[in-house]
Amino acid sequence: MHGRIISVEEAVALRDALINAKDPEEVKQIAPWRKPEEIEGKPTRKLPKGMALPPYHFNCRTRTVMAKKARRIKDIDFAAAGAAGELRESLRQIINNQEQLSGKELSKLVQRAMGAKWERMKAHFNKHKSEKYTNWKTISEMNQMVSDLIRKGGRDIYLQLYQGKFPQMVFYKKNVLLVIDLERNIIRTIFSVKNIEKQLTRRNSKFILQKKGKTISKWVGMEKILDKDTFELAYDAWVNHVTDLLDEADPYWQDRLLIARTEIEDFLQQHPDEVTPEQRAAILKADEWLLENADNPAIKKAIQGIPDPPSPKYWWQDVNTLKEEKQRREKVNSEN
Repeated sequence: MHGRIISVEEAVALRDALINAKDPEEVKQIAPWRKPEEIEGKPTRKLPKGMALPPYHFNCRTRTVMAKKARRIKDIDFAAAGAAGELRESLRQIINNQEQLSGKELSKLVQRAMGAKWERMKAHFNKHKSEKYTNWKTISEMNQMVSDLIRKGGRDIYLQLYQGKFPQMVFYKKNVLLVIDLERNIIRTIFSVKNIEKQLTRRNSKFILQKKGKTISKWVGMEKILDKDTFELAYDAWVNHVTDLLDEADPYWQDRLLIARTEIEDFLQQHPDEVTPEQRAAILKADEWLLENADNPAIKKAIQGIPDPPSPKYWWQDVNTLKEEKQRREKVNSEN
C-alpha cells in the first residue's frame, strides 16, 4: 500500500462506517484484513472494500499522510523548466497506484526515450557484449539493439520504481532488458536477463507492465504530439543536425532525426500559418542536403527497417521514395 493515493472522501466514508459499527464482527466485515495477493498489482481504484484506511494487518504501522496528485503525463511540457521533477513525481504515483497509461501518454514517454543519451556507453558495451542474448561485436550493434527496443512494437514496456524511489522505463524482448532514466533522459543499461520479474523486483523495486506497450512503435501507432514546442525541438534537430545522419556509430540519434522530419511535416500540414518563411527555407535546405546524399551507404542504412509502407508524403522514410523525390525535384529544377 506504500505510496498509494486514496481520496479523502473514501477515507471519511470508511471512518464513519467503522465508528457506526455495532460490534467487532461488523468491523471485520467493513474492513477485513486482506491477503497480499488480493492487493498486489491492482490499481488503487480497484482495490477491495475497506482499504481506504489502516490497519491492513496485525501490528500494522502504516501512516496516512496528506498527498498531492501529480500532473498527468499528457499535461507535462518536457521542454519547460522543472519538467523533470514533475515527470518523476508523476511516474512515482503511476507505479505506486498501478495505473495503466493511455496510448497517447505512453507514446509521449517512448518519444522522450528516443532522445535519451548514454551515461557510460563504452563501459556497458565492454561489460555486456559477450552475454548470451546480446553478443555484440561493435558498439554500433549495441546501439542498434537499443534503438530497435525503443522504436519497434512487439516488445514489453514496464514502468519501474527502482529501490522504491527512482522511476525508470524498461523495454524488454527476447531476454534483453533496456533501462531508460526518463527524468534525466539517459540510457542506464542494456543486458541479458533470464527472469524479467525477478530483475524488476530486486532491491525492493516495484513495477507495472503497460498493456499497450506492444502496440507503440516509432512509426506505426504513435500518436504524434503536434504542439509548437514539439515542432521547435524537431526543427532544431533537423535543421542543425541533419548531417549527423552520416554517423553510423549512433543509429539511435539517426532515428531521432528522421522522426524529427516526420514531426515537422505533420506540423506543416496541420499548422501551416505558424511556420515562418525563414523556417521553411531552412527546412528546405536540410532536405536538399539529404537528397544530395541519398546514395550514401550510411543514409540508406539509417532508413532501412522502417515498417511503414513507402509514402511520397514521408519520402525520407524509404530509400525508394527518397530516390523518387530526388528525381522529382531534379525534374522540376530542369523545367524551370
